Amino acid sequence: MNQCPELLVIIEDYAESHNLIASEAELSAWFDAEIMPGIIEVHGKVGEEFKDGIRATVAFRDWTDTLVRDGFLYGEQARVYTYVGKWAWHSFPGFSRH
Repeated sequence: MNQCPELLVIIEDYAESHNLIASEAELSAWFDAEIMPGIIEVHGKVGEEFKDGIRATVAFRDWTDTLVRDGFLYGEQARVYTYVGKWAWHSFPGFSRH
């Protein structure tokens, strides 16, 4: 993939000056507040902490695709940003890439 960090900087600067999503952390926080409660309600277990980070990450990718389609997020942001919110699979204790 051809990456263009300068393009992302331009998009984030524009987004910030127009009160749009301007960072990966901001997008993940919005996802945590608006989307994750429904995912937890459907896929979680009562009385247990939700730990399905892979489900959260897949839902985040699907959601960002929808935001691009509906004009709320730029394609470059969706391509580069990953889910870094509370339920990200890499945020759980004991996570290892190996």
